[in-house]
Amino acid sequence: MLLVVAAVDEVALSLSFRTTLSDAILVLGEIQGQTAAYISVELKEGRVQLRYSFPGLLVTQKIPTLSRVNDGRYHSLQFTVLNGIHLSMPYETCTASDSSKFDSKGCRYSESFMMPPKVSMLYIGSNATSRLPRDILFPGPYVGCMRDVELNGNWIYPGQ
Repeated sequence: MLLVVAAVDEVALSLSFRTTLSDAILVLGEIQGQTAAYISVELKEGRVQLRYSFPGLLVTQKIPTLSRVNDGRYHSLQFTVLNGIHLSMPYETCTASDSSKFDSKGCRYSESFMMPPKVSMLYIGSNATSRLPRDILFPGPYVGCMRDVELNGNWIYPGQ
């Protein structure tokens, strides 16, 4: 699946994915008005991680899951960019190894910003990194299935 959405001021994305790849890009957002600035949701060694880069800042945060999510079964996630960046996965997927990122609703990572980023291009299920500098190392393209893809309250791909 490749979905490209242009000029999105707010992102509220939920989806389910399944794959056996250990490294891949699930979602990539280019940041409006910034060179080499991006937000990505990736698989790294079979685990979900959020990575974002703005001038002078690079953050990588793994989501604490009980097991790897490249097991060929469906896994769900929610990703928002509004007043900050937020990534979460359901409770049954999570581990309590870091209680600050775990509650009864699931495991999550959140970062708030005084001036939240605006996404100029959003790629779902793609390794569309051609417009970003070559010195940024990204995992390979996503190969697998996606379903129940919802963006800003609109069903993009309802799945089965």
